[in-house]
Amino acid sequence: MNVVEDFPVKITIIGGSSVLAPLFIEGLIERRNILQVEEVVLMARGKERLEIVGRLCQRLVDKAKASTKIFTTTNHEEAIEDSDFVILSVRVGGFKARYNDERIPLKYDLLAVTDEVTGISGFSLALRQIPVLVNYAKTVEKLAPKAWILNFTNPTDLSTEGINRYTNSRVLGFCTSPQSLRKGLANRLEVDVNRVSLDYFGLTHLGWLKGVYLDGKDMLPRLIEDIPEQVKAKNAKETAWYDVKLPMPIEVLKTMKAIPVQYLSGRPHPYYDSSFYLEYFKHREESRAEFVEAIYGEMLQAFKDPNFDINVLKEKRGHENSAETVLPVIESIVHDKGEVHIMELPNRGALNFLGDRDIVEVPAIVRKWDVRPLAVGEIPLEARLLIKTVKSYQELTVRAAMGGDYDLALQALVIHPLVASYRKAKSVLDDLIEANKDYLPQFHR
Repeated sequence: MNVVEDFPVKITIIGGSSVLAPLFIEGLIERRNILQVEEVVLMARGKERLEIVGRLCQRLVDKAKASTKIFTTTNHEEAIEDSDFVILSVRVGGFKARYNDERIPLKYDLLAVTDEVTGISGFSLALRQIPVLVNYAKTVEKLAPKAWILNFTNPTDLSTEGINRYTNSRVLGFCTSPQSLRKGLANRLEVDVNRVSLDYFGLTHLGWLKGVYLDGKDMLPRLIEDIPEQVKAKNAKETAWYDVKLPMPIEVLKTMKAIPVQYLSGRPHPYYDSSFYLEYFKHREESRAEFVEAIYGEMLQAFKDPNFDINVLKEKRGHENSAETVLPVIESIVHDKGEVHIMELPNRGALNFLGDRDIVEVPAIVRKWDVRPLAVGEIPLEARLLIKTVKSYQELTVRAAMGGDYDLALQALVIHPLVASYRKAKSVLDDLIEANKDYLPQFHR
């Protein structure tokens, strides 16, 4: 496809000082013959870090002799004005708050999964993130009303839900997991990823597969047969804690109409076996927050080297598919390609047991003026009940975050599948609100 010369694109990244921003710029450079991006604005509040990241991005553009202009600013209004796409990737409270999110629940034998989505860590992060993201989205409504908001901020479906409920923005949420899953399955089948498509539905980090198609043929039964070997491989590769048998009898997996995606690698979802993960995190010496913070610090120092190799960042951080997830969607919107991509977006009937405005993670057809989810069809009762429970928890969490409503926040935790205890819910909520009080003004009026 030739470049559309009369549609130069402006992309703004809110959270532009992230060490992942250079990977996005590299992805744009690789696609410059398809997608004409006139300028990218990196916006962040920390000026020193922003300048380090911005200089690396500029070096990447200069080396490739690309025409894209890189700008940096600490003013979000200046960054957002007249944008075509606004990417949100922020972390309110930084790594200190993330550390609290991980460690405090363990005091009460509660699981805070380190993915910042599932469990109490996702809940605590959502309370901090959602009001900030809604304010950014309202600025987009005012200064770039035709822009698409592409939300990469964890917890993705919860934060996208907040934006969708409290603004009229055109918002789509993105998680790299479906793309990584598709690539991983293509590798397992030893074929090109473009030959593989997924019949997929769920919420962020809570997805099920109804089919894995290779050139139209469903390969899911074969992949299920391979699960015992995947478990053996995991046990051989992982540390001693990962000593499990089959997470679910193979006969059950064969008869289900959809299976949790984690089971393809022999790993149960936390909602199915929370004790399995709780034991690991209770005995883990280094938190995920400390681990990632160390990598970020190392990379920021390395970015200062004029000869820094971007492949080092890919190896260290392992999120090279972030650009692969969002850039094809931007291309499909700009060029009205009508491609199908998996993302978080308003339900609009895709899952017939949820409301139209509920955010779900499903395949969607991407056109220039509309991104429409595909109807999923019938799914197992087990999956429906779990999705409805988690969605109810999410609705309460969004309302609590926006209103600073302690009672709603407590209700959200009480019904959460990984809590289900009023006593524990109240204790952990009180501790999290106190530990993160600098970032939760709505709860400290």
